[in-house]
Amino acid sequence: MPEPLHDAVRGRMVREEAGSGILAEAAELYRPSPACPSYGKPSPWRDGSTDAGVRRWRCPRCGARFSSLTGTVLEHCKKPLATWVDFARLTLLAVPLDACAKMCRIRHQTA
Repeated sequence: MPEPLHDAVRGRMVREEAGSGILAEAAELYRPSPACPSYGKPSPWRDGSTDAGVRRWRCPRCGARFSSLTGTVLEHCKKPLATWVDFARLTLLAVPLDACAKMCRIRHQTA
């Protein structure tokens, strides 16, 4: 299967399984209004979005800017959500890390 088609199929499957197909949707779904990572205030203001479409927030108390992914393992992620869902599934099956990385088409250092 050509790679773009494979990625599209995986994205669709992840959307059906997890309720979202991209990181921006997952962030919105699972952390719709995150607390400020610096101050902890639970009612931040909306402050635009990142290039990837993840909503940005600003703390009204300290002025810190952050996203719904701040403080999570996916904070600086550049791979599609489907890749990480596949990776998590493989690690839960106790597949060795090198094999997980190869199957998910990522570098061992990324894994």
